[in-house]
Amino acid sequence: MKKLSWDQQAREWLSSKGGVLTIKRVQAKGCCGGGPIELMTVIGEPDQPERYEKIQDKQHTVYVEKNIKAKNNELHLKLSGFSLFKNISVSGVERFL
Repeated sequence: MKKLSWDQQAREWLSSKGGVLTIKRVQAKGCCGGGPIELMTVIGEPDQPERYEKIQDKQHTVYVEKNIKAKNNELHLKLSGFSLFKNISVSGVERFL
């Protein structure tokens, strides 16, 4: 099971949004073949929860797409943005296997 490390602001913000987060892969389109794989976070449960690893603590539930590889098996979540444009960003993905 993957571990999550959070900054306190991300924890508080997610709690204010219902406490459920989905982390999934998105592939950017490039002009010469595929682009880089990036991570996207979405508030709420995924449409196909069987494709995700469910990680829970006392206040939060985070769904992480099963094919996301994390460095040292740990993803780092932090609050990014400002005002209405806040979101949780994720780092720690293993990009080269």
